[in-house]
Amino acid sequence: MAPPDTAAIKQAGSRANTAIVECRSKRMAGELKTYVASAECANPIIMAAYQQAGYPYMDLISLMTAKRLELSEEIDQGKLTVAQAQLKFAQFKVGLDDEERQRERGQR
Repeated sequence: MAPPDTAAIKQAGSRANTAIVECRSKRMAGELKTYVASAECANPIIMAAYQQAGYPYMDLISLMTAKRLELSEEIDQGKLTVAQAQLKFAQFKVGLDDEERQRERGQR
C-alpha cells in the first residue's frame, strides 16, 4: 500500500474546517436551526474531503463525524452546553489521534 499523501490529507483537514465554519455561520445566521443541522451540513463534506485525499483510516473519520452528530444532539436537547461538548470532543479527538499514530507505527 502506498503511503498516504500528507499534503492531500492536510488539505482535506483545511476543507473540513472550512465546512465546519461555514455550517456554523449558517446556524448562527438562522439558516440552519439546530446544532444537529449544522453537523449534518458539514459531516458529508468532511467525509468526502478525506475520502478524496486517500486518507487510509476512513473508519476514524466516520467515528469523528458520528461523535460530532452525537454531541450536537446533546446540545440541542439541553444535555450539554457548547463548552461541555467542545471539551468532550477534544478528549475524543485525542483518542482518535492516538489510534492513528498507533496504526501508522503498525501497532494495530
